[in-house]
Amino acid sequence: MVNQTKPVMTITYPGGTSASAPTVLDKDPTITWTYVDQENDPQEQYRLSLNYVDNNEIALYIDYAGAEKSFKLIEGLIQPGRVVKVQGQVYSKGAWSNLSNIRYFVLDLPPETHLLSYNGIDAANPIYTMINRPQLRVFTVDPENHSISAIDYEVYRVSDGAKVFDTETFGNKLHAAGAG
Repeated sequence: MVNQTKPVMTITYPGGTSASAPTVLDKDPTITWTYVDQENDPQEQYRLSLNYVDNNEIALYIDYAGAEKSFKLIEGLIQPGRVVKVQGQVYSKGAWSNLSNIRYFVLDLPPETHLLSYNGIDAANPIYTMINRPQLRVFTVDPENHSISAIDYEVYRVSDGAKVFDTETFGNKLHAAGAG
């Protein structure tokens, strides 16, 4: 028996509905979708296409047999910082669905923090000081322009590599003073 209607695939996660407002994720997602068929025929096959928005390069294309309604991306497959468009199709009883809705996500890039004092031109050529309470100054930038809520300072002793100070152990007072 052949379907009288095409099945329908709706991507439900990630949830970003535009390239300018993608879902921001810390790790590779599990893509999820719903499947609807008016004749209640089971899903037999699915396709997913993940493309980078900036140049439409294919990040992943899969075509699998099965009734699964989710697909876990392999860690490290997607390049952090690049917006990804997700779209798919499902198949049942001789008919492919139309292309699904489009969803967008981006893997978050961590902020970049640069120590502006007591580091010299690079860590191989440090500046030494006899001040027992140095004033640390940093410059922090988030590549996606997300707000920065905390900065954690860790100070190590050169002679043995031991951590001698960590602002995380002091709570939010130092975080708030150092953020930005």
